[in-house]
Amino acid sequence: MKSLKYLLLTLLGLLICPNLFARDINLDEIYIKSSSSYIKKLRWSKLDTYKKIDAQCIERDVIFSEWSSGGDIVYIKEKSNINRIYKYQLRSKRSIEICSIKGIITIARITNNGRYLILKRLKQKGGVIPRGERIIIDLQTKIITKEESASSFLDFSIIAGGDSIIYEDGAGFIELIPDSGVKRLLVKESDYSDIALSNNPSIAYISPDKQKTLVINGSGGRYSAIVLYGDSSININGITSSTEVFWINNHEFVMRRGSPGYYSVELYNINLRKMTTLLRESFNTNITFSAHPRILSFLKEGIVKLFFINIKKLISPGIEGEDISFSPDGRRFTSLFYKRLYIVNLSNIEKRQIELKRSWKSILLIYRDLKGRTEEFENEYSLRYIHRKIEVYQQLLGM
Repeated sequence: MKSLKYLLLTLLGLLICPNLFARDINLDEIYIKSSSSYIKKLRWSKLDTYKKIDAQCIERDVIFSEWSSGGDIVYIKEKSNINRIYKYQLRSKRSIEICSIKGIITIARITNNGRYLILKRLKQKGGVIPRGERIIIDLQTKIITKEESASSFLDFSIIAGGDSIIYEDGAGFIELIPDSGVKRLLVKESDYSDIALSNNPSIAYISPDKQKTLVINGSGGRYSAIVLYGDSSININGITSSTEVFWINNHEFVMRRGSPGYYSVELYNINLRKMTTLLRESFNTNITFSAHPRILSFLKEGIVKLFFINIKKLISPGIEGEDISFSPDGRRFTSLFYKRLYIVNLSNIEKRQIELKRSWKSILLIYRDLKGRTEEFENEYSLRYIHRKIEVYQQLLGM
């Protein structure tokens, strides 16, 4: 992890935006001194919420996980610069190691059929700025395919409802079908050249019916975007993350907007050309979408929020975590918290409300006590952060 932090600091200094997947961001450690006793108090109180709902911890040192099929979860365990890829089988409660990859993984995605794991890896060959490498792992045959790419971070997407990989080359967007290795030109570069003004790679997100293409280009939390469909196009303003973009149906997609500390989750309707705000002002949104059960997940000051698209309902399980991924039947979800991989049964959330409220009260009291102890603050934004944590836990308690 030290090597990762060093590389990220180097890249940030050079104004390169690292679109890393979550890597289990602990906001407390950003705003509260690491030496503070409050860090440990908060840690154990928040871990207690997982105990209260009988969540199953299946692994530690995990940096990525995603539900790949009805009973299988693919995850990556990182230790000593080695990334081990596993498949956890829910029925047997066993983890099977698929393979291991050295280096620093910045992005991981699974195709919709659960067969292929797509990674981006940093490669450093003597220069200051590392190069990128795209790695495709066949989770069935364990065959690994590698290809160098210009970017070290996200520069591809996976077709919604399909298993193809979309990436950009000089001619435009190429569709790669891993099963056959066949490639074809999907979108010409001339169709989106008006927004492809930076040296950063453009990324294409294809709607489930394959009739619309959302193209984004940019870096550093500022992106230009356009939706292409038929002979028409719509310019989209304000997208601030290239990783937190998902089509939820054939005419709507979700995205992150806003500025650091004040990010929002927005749903855009192509037909109505209308934006709907699902969440306002969060330090970190970490949007994910589980396509089969049609459930969106995002964070409000670290607290998990779930939006059930079919019934337009927003709930909060009352736990902190990241990289939420639902089983196809929507009954369970995985969550990363303090690099621990948990499986949560959704039905336990409602059953254990009394127990959860006890944990929420304990956490709220810690933040309230911390509010007056400026010697424990890490930076000038700490008090604002603590106030917002107090507010979000008060909302859970209905205060």
